[in-house]
Amino acid sequence: MDGKDDILELVTEIMVADIPASDLRPQDWRGGLLHWARGYREAFAKHPNAVAIIARRAVTISDSRQAYDDVIEMLTAVGWTHAAALRVAFGIDYVVLGSILAPFSPGFDQPLGDEYPALRTAVRTVDAAEVDADAFQDAITAYVAGLPDPA
Repeated sequence: MDGKDDILELVTEIMVADIPASDLRPQDWRGGLLHWARGYREAFAKHPNAVAIIARRAVTISDSRQAYDDVIEMLTAVGWTHAAALRVAFGIDYVVLGSILAPFSPGFDQPLGDEYPALRTAVRTVDAAEVDADAFQDAITAYVAGLPDPA
């Protein structure tokens, strides 16, 4: 490793350490996934600029690997195949990381003209400070709720 890789590894360790322990019980696997996703997003959202860099790196941090292993273990315990469980974990990654990398609120901080009346009205009706968190909650809840029961 060179100096840059060492720094990125340390930043990733700090971010991962902020993810609260997940309550991953097979009898409430959907609740466990939601708990993991919310804690994951909360920890990583504190460092949005770092997420843009580390999201493209290999998962090398032991705590990160353990979190994925725990999620996959829980899902396979209720009947998911390993491949399907991995896809579920990746889907959560996409929602979590996407919500941090491409938040809504900064994209519409300029006045909108009359040519976009529906968009202008919609933007005015939301709390800019809350819209990103609310949209994440809606997206992750819909994703997890839409997962089929394992075969």
